[in-house]
Amino acid sequence: MNVVSCPEFFDAITTDNLKEVLEDLKENYKRRKKGHPLAIFEHAKSDDLDEIKRHIEAFKLVLKYYGVKKC
Repeated sequence: MNVVSCPEFFDAITTDNLKEVLEDLKENYKRRKKGHPLAIFEHAKSDDLDEIKRHIEAFKLVLKYYGVKKC
């Protein structure tokens, strides 16, 4: 049996996964900003917040590439 899928199907899966990670990053940013001790990228709070913010912006850019208007 030969299964054929359309590119839109894979784009939908990809954008859904990217959106989930983006929301997780946003939540991590909020928690870290409030003083949560668990570091995501860096041990220093300000460095960690900067790195999380860079990742958030990067995910938004990739989602924009896929045509997602609001992130």
